[in-house]
Amino acid sequence: MEEVELAYKINELIKKHKEYIRLKKIEDKMNKDNNLQVLLSSYQDAQKEYNKAIEDKQDKRDAQKRLADIKFEVDTNKIVIKYNKQYKKVNALLEQLKSKILEGINIWE
Repeated sequence: MEEVELAYKINELIKKHKEYIRLKKIEDKMNKDNNLQVLLSSYQDAQKEYNKAIEDKQDKRDAQKRLADIKFEVDTNKIVIKYNKQYKKVNALLEQLKSKILEGINIWE
């Protein structure tokens, strides 16, 4: 089918787009940064601890504070800030493409 081949071409064009390539490079940096990986692991542990406190109907204030503190560290990490900014650019590009591809197509009417 011609349409499927066109979809593959669009997929390849997106992967070659400079904004997507930047995103993947930042993602690679994130994955290679040991300190960030430890921080992200701590964040996941804090989430589990918080969820367990809720499930067990225990006082969740300490777990909530720990989770908030670690989340702040994650959110203010330079690589994470860069990644989130670049992610928004790529997401906007993908939304624009999706909108253009589906423009005028409405199967729900």
